[in-house]
Amino acid sequence: MNEKSRKKVVFLLVPPNFFGHRHFHERKLAALRSVKVSAKAVAFVPESLFQARKEAYKSVNSDDFDIVTYKRKISKSFLMAKYFYRELALKRHVIVHALRETTVPLIILRKCLFLSARLKIAQEFEGDNRSEFIYNKEFCDPDRPPDYPKKLSNVIKYKIIAFFDFFKAQNADALILMSKEHAELWTQRLVGRKKMFIFPTLPLPDDVFFDRNARAEIRKNLGVDDKIIFVYVGNVTCTWQRLSGMFKVFKEISEVYPTARFLVLTRVEDFKLVKDEAKNFNVEDRLVLKNVPHEEVYKYLSASDLGLFLRHSHIMNKVVTSGKLGEYLASGLPVVTTGANSRNLNDFIKMNDMGVFVDDNLGTDVEIEEKIEHIVANLPDYSERNALAVSFHESMNLTNVVNIDYPRFLTEL
Repeated sequence: MNEKSRKKVVFLLVPPNFFGHRHFHERKLAALRSVKVSAKAVAFVPESLFQARKEAYKSVNSDDFDIVTYKRKISKSFLMAKYFYRELALKRHVIVHALRETTVPLIILRKCLFLSARLKIAQEFEGDNRSEFIYNKEFCDPDRPPDYPKKLSNVIKYKIIAFFDFFKAQNADALILMSKEHAELWTQRLVGRKKMFIFPTLPLPDDVFFDRNARAEIRKNLGVDDKIIFVYVGNVTCTWQRLSGMFKVFKEISEVYPTARFLVLTRVEDFKLVKDEAKNFNVEDRLVLKNVPHEEVYKYLSASDLGLFLRHSHIMNKVVTSGKLGEYLASGLPVVTTGANSRNLNDFIKMNDMGVFVDDNLGTDVEIEEKIEHIVANLPDYSERNALAVSFHESMNLTNVVNIDYPRFLTEL
C-alpha cells in the first residue's frame, strides 16, 4: 500500500495527570478533526492513581481520551508498544504527539520492526527539563539559581536527564517547542537539522479577554471598588513562582499606595501557605484570597489593575511563553515583571507600554516606584484595555496556530 494512501491517525500521548490542560488537548483534537484527521488522546495511568481519581477519569469523553492503566512501571512500556502496534496492524499511518511522556518504547518499536515510515513521533518539550531540574535542586533565594549543577549527585542526575531528552529529541521526526528561544536552544544541542514547530502555551481569544461587565461585578462582590488590585494567578508551591518575592514587591508598593490590595487566585490547599506569607510581611488585611474555576479566571483578571509575574533570569524561564503572563496580557492587564520569559512577550509589553520591568533582586527603588506610579495614574480605561487584549491575541495569532498551522504540521510528517 502506498504510504500516501494510508489513513492517517494522530494520537496525543499525554501524562497521567492531564486534567490541568484537558481543555487545550480537546482544542487540539477538534482542530485535527476539523481537517478530517482521526485524532485521539491516550494516557497511560498507574492503577493506584486511577483508583484515587476514578471519578475524574470516568468523567472524560471516551471518544476523546483512551485511559490505559498499569500496575507496574515496567509494564507501562510493554502496554504502550502493544497499544501502538495494534494501531499499526490496522495499516494506518500513525502520528504520535508526545507531551511530558516517554517515547522510548515507540522509538524501540519502530527501529526493531522497521516502521519508521508508518510511525511518526512529534516530541513536545514544555520547557527545559534539565534546567528545571537544576532550579529545583540547587535553588537558593535571593541568589539566582545556577545554570549548571554544582553537587556531584545533581551533576549525575542532570546528565541522565540530558541524555534521555537528547535521545528522545534526536530520534523524533519533529520537535514541538514553546518559543524561538526554545528552538534555538535545541538547534544547538542536536546533531543535524530537525523539523520544529513553535506552539506557545498561551490562551485563546475565547478563553481569556477583557470583560467590562465582569470587572464591575467582581469588584463589587469583593468590596474593592475603590482599590488598586494587584493579582497573581496560579500555583504557589514551586520555588520559581517566588511567593515571598511577590509579597516583598507588594508590601513596598502598598506602603506608597495604601488602597492597594493583593488578589491571589490559587488552589485551596495552598491557602495556608499564602496566608502565612502575608502574615510574614504584615499585609494580611490587604490580601484577597480566592479559588475559582479556570474558566472564570478572565473575570478576575478583568477586575484587576496590575499583574505580578516575577521570575529569575534563568534558562528554564527564558525559553518559555508563560501561560500565566499570557493570560494577564490577554485581558489587557498591565504587569510588573522581571522579563524572564520569551522575547515576544517582553516586546509586546514594551511596545504597548503595558508594564514595568524590575531586576532579579526585586528591588523597588525610586525609579521603579515612579514607573509604577505612572502606571497606576494612567491605568487603561475600558476601551483601551479591550483594545490591548485584542491586540495581544492578534499579535500572538494563536487561533491560526492551533486551528491551521498545527494540524498541517503534524499531518505532513
